[in-house]
Amino acid sequence: MLLLRVETERAVWRFPNYDLDDAGLGWLSATQLKEYLNCGLCYEARRVLRIPYHASEHFAIGGAVHMTAEMAGQLFLGGDPAPHQSAASEILGAAEVAFEENAEEVSHGGVELIPLDPVVRGAAKDKAMILSAWFLPEAVKLFHSRGLWNTEISFDRLSGEFGLANPFPFAIRGKVDAIFDDGTKVPLVTDWKTSARQERPALETRIQTALYGLYWHMNGFNVRLCVDVIGKTKTPSLRQYLIGDPSTGLVGPAAFQVTRDTIIRTADRICAGDFGLGPGWNGRHDYDHGLPEAHLLVA
Repeated sequence: MLLLRVETERAVWRFPNYDLDDAGLGWLSATQLKEYLNCGLCYEARRVLRIPYHASEHFAIGGAVHMTAEMAGQLFLGGDPAPHQSAASEILGAAEVAFEENAEEVSHGGVELIPLDPVVRGAAKDKAMILSAWFLPEAVKLFHSRGLWNTEISFDRLSGEFGLANPFPFAIRGKVDAIFDDGTKVPLVTDWKTSARQERPALETRIQTALYGLYWHMNGFNVRLCVDVIGKTKTPSLRQYLIGDPSTGLVGPAAFQVTRDTIIRTADRICAGDFGLGPGWNGRHDYDHGLPEAHLLVA
């Protein structure tokens, strides 16, 4: 009842985006959703107050790996069954460019970035290229075993080209990394994630992936959801996590409803300016928020 009241009584959903749409209302994105769920105060500092923050080597590494999968996928869909063999240098060259572009960003989302330390950047680039080269043949194996159908599909394409109506009462942006079709007629929507630790996807990642699935569920179609975690560990690794009931391979209606409720509540809090302290991303925050620090005492 409370959620129904939130959804029906809020006449205007206005988000604090730096480049507002024509209506001046902004939008919610999958990235913003994760940011707020990690820490509302960090969201406010970045999205509302626009306080500069440090560029992330993790973002740059992830960009290289995503480019590897995206370009290999496009070549695969274009008829090349082995892009890891025929076009490895071109694919890894594109991955290197993606890393450099992300590492060199001076602003993101309208907020100034504090540049990466050169030593950190150099080590991150080495890791990005090693990980991309390792992941390339692994991605092609997935293309074959799962039946790659499409890559890098924006929410706008889902609503327009594929006829899947936006499941929310406000504008939302994002893109799906890959959609597979193995002949079951139930698409497998996949999110690629790089992680310093090889562990099951965090809650905010599962919510983000279920957000993608809502485009199918709310339009009356079954969908399977998967997160492929590429471990940035000493020895790279790939683990595939099915999101939902392992016996059916599907997210149940109740879980989808809770996901949508959570996203609606989060959007309402953002629009209301309700920003509270959260646990951070892996316990880390982009801002210190002026809270007490801890210092090791050396005897």
